[in-house]
Amino acid sequence: MTSAVDMWSIGCIATWLYIHDLLVRGARNMFLLSEGRLPLPLDKLESKELSGNGINFISTLLSRTPSDRLTATTALEHA
Repeated sequence: MTSAVDMWSIGCIATWLYIHDLLVRGARNMFLLSEGRLPLPLDKLESKELSGNGINFISTLLSRTPSDRLTATTALEHA
């Protein structure tokens, strides 16, 4: 058992705290995102002038593949 789903949740919370909105709305879009048929809409983060490190932090937490997500340890060490 891993904490990958918890790290996904942290990515969602970080996004909400920063842009006060969801990156993806609707079950269909979430399904398409989970299948890799819809990319993360990072333009919402970019439009709020989030730094490259911030965008990398969130996008890595929201990686489609659980093993590619930051762990709690690597998240704490992230720039």
